Amino acid sequence: MKQLIILFYLLLSLSKISIAQYIPTAVDSAVWKIACSYNFLTNEFDYLTVQYTDGDTIINNVQYYKVYEIYKGNTPPKLTMLIRDNEFTNTVHAIYLDLDPTSSPCTPFIDVVLFDFNPFITSGTSSANCFSTYNIYSIDTTNLYGKDRRIFESDFGSFIEGIGNNTTGLNPGNSSQCTLMDYCRGTPEDCGAYAWVNTKDIRTYQQGKLYPNPARTQSRLELKSYLDNGKIQVFNLLGQLQQEQYFNGQEATLDVSQLSEGMYMIQVFENEQLVFGEKLFVIE
Repeated sequence: MKQLIILFYLLLSLSKISIAQYIPTAVDSAVWKIACSYNFLTNEFDYLTVQYTDGDTIINNVQYYKVYEIYKGNTPPKLTMLIRDNEFTNTVHAIYLDLDPTSSPCTPFIDVVLFDFNPFITSGTSSANCFSTYNIYSIDTTNLYGKDRRIFESDFGSFIEGIGNNTTGLNPGNSSQCTLMDYCRGTPEDCGAYAWVNTKDIRTYQQGKLYPNPARTQSRLELKSYLDNGKIQVFNLLGQLQQEQYFNGQEATLDVSQLSEGMYMIQVFENEQLVFGEKLFVIE
């Protein structure tokens, strides 16, 4: 009887795991905006990169999505990798096409694992990708970019289901100098990628401003256009939602008095569509 009870609870736990629908990372028309090396003297990032998917290809009867990159300085898009999801194992795979093997442990032109979102992984265990074996410190779920996503805190930073790395996008190696500033579903034109990568200002989408910035207790948001069903979300550099508020109109006041000192990403939505993004520095 005891064995039957144990088996019942095991099957119940497995059924709960299967209910959680895996969010794929490899999809067509997705854009990642990455900023690196913030320069406090010039008040801008020294390096801006855009990764985006555009079209697919079949290799050994397996579908991959093509990943292109654009760098600050008006460089043309470059095909850098192919990515796919294995939805049986909940892993993200890639074939690197533009990789210096002397500077990365990942092997080019061979299918390698980038991210592992297996539902059986728990806190305190380890996993592996093409970079190395890494430890999982915690696993949480948060609503990010319009979906409830699992976030794996690890030696290599935060791995976000359906997104990738919170610092380097589709590259699993962690970087203390970089941050994923935005994720957008659409073409590079839809997401303002070309304008963003070639501007000194991190701001995109609708025209607006946050002031004061840096802020100690409050910051004022002013937008050029009126919003119905406006929503403001504040994320830390790990991509974790810190606070959220709703408003209608062109102006809103953010209370940042409870936030720790550091840099945050402010995202403004209208009817769940991202319309404005800006960095905000909180000081003590």
